[in-house]
Amino acid sequence: MAPIAIPLMAASSVVSAGSSILGSIYESSASKASQKHYRHQANTERAVAQRRAIGLARDGELAESRAVARLAASGGGGSETTGGADLLSGLNRDRHNKAGMALWEGESRAQDLLYQAKLEKAQERQRKRMQALSGIEGVLNAGSSFASKYG
Repeated sequence: MAPIAIPLMAASSVVSAGSSILGSIYESSASKASQKHYRHQANTERAVAQRRAIGLARDGELAESRAVARLAASGGGGSETTGGADLLSGLNRDRHNKAGMALWEGESRAQDLLYQAKLEKAQERQRKRMQALSGIEGVLNAGSSFASKYG
């Protein structure tokens, strides 16, 4: 066998291991970017839900204010009457329910996104393990091939 064969086999093993390492670095960077994106989206979902809840609460307060004005303008039934108190109580309850539901929906979407980030991280760890094993396998195969040819 030519004297250049041994350095070429060694170089081939080094290049194979190097490309595996570079691939691992690239996939790790992509995975971290994806995780960061999911966490950012989760925070965005929470912020949107909070703004929506504030808007719904504000709308509920406006409806309640209008009801009080109409009750006062009607001349007979103020908010102190049973009917007026029931109306205002219902409007208040509805306002709180809608705002709470908006917050819950946003938190639910945020938790789904955070779960996606956790899955991405677990997949990244698994890819790293598999690439390490693949690199070790490549080195062992090269060593075995070298030993069988020259041993």
